[in-house]
Amino acid sequence: MKINFKAILAVVIAVLAVVWAVSSVQQQSYTGTDLTFGIGSGTVAINNVSDASSEARLTSTGTRGAFTVTSSAAEAPILAVREGSGRNLVYVATLELPPGITEINLTRGSNVNMEITGGNQMEVTVTPQSPSEQSTTLLVAAVVVVAAIAYTLFSSRQTWMGMLRGGSGRTDTTGASGTASA
Repeated sequence: MKINFKAILAVVIAVLAVVWAVSSVQQQSYTGTDLTFGIGSGTVAINNVSDASSEARLTSTGTRGAFTVTSSAAEAPILAVREGSGRNLVYVATLELPPGITEINLTRGSNVNMEITGGNQMEVTVTPQSPSEQSTTLLVAAVVVVAAIAYTLFSSRQTWMGMLRGGSGRTDTTGASGTASA
């Protein structure tokens, strides 16, 4: 039996695409007192289970690091402020996290990190991609999987088509005398 390494590679690529898609859209949870984590370009739900407020500092580096967030704890969108220059350029926004649940949405920008200080117990759930990015990620993964399946079936068609016909896997339709068989 001949092993079709290209078909095996296509299946491996399909599996990697599924793993990438799931890990990209999967929610991440954090619990603790002083937390630092990336929020990507999605949303964050923070449950401040203590009675005191904490402070959240959001940062993004680089010249394209400007971002805007909305929060259920703030009345207006929060724009990041530019700090430093050159290699030390950082965009920063701070907000107060009152007791209870606060939702933060990144409305512009990406690759934002959040640091929560204050020593209060926090429960955080991060959705690292926006809904449109999630749809795009899942669509790309689906296209890769369908292409891999199609390639695998096409490259091994002699085997599976023969099995469908009830034969030995041969796909030719001529008999020993050179005439077409029924």
